Amino acid sequence: MHFRPELEKLGYDSVYVQRPSIHAGTWNGTEKADGCGVFFQRSLWNVVEAKKVNYSDTHDRVALLAALEGTSPDRTPILVVCTHLYWDRKKVP
Repeated sequence: MHFRPELEKLGYDSVYVQRPSIHAGTWNGTEKADGCGVFFQRSLWNVVEAKKVNYSDTHDRVALLAALEGTSPDRTPILVVCTHLYWDRKKVP
């Protein structure tokens, strides 16, 4: 998925997972547009596999795992993992 057309023009690609908007949040209602994304230069990396995870909880948390391989044989494959977690400021001392 090309999340940002401006980045595509600069030679970048991406994989993205959006939060599901199942539950109303106190800050944005049910119109959640945020989530997790991995952005990379197409000339350097290819996506081997991407896995999108929906925690299916009351906070609509998600995660994204992206296995990338280099376009040249000397580039070591990498696994990029990101997650959108819930944090309650009121619970921090």
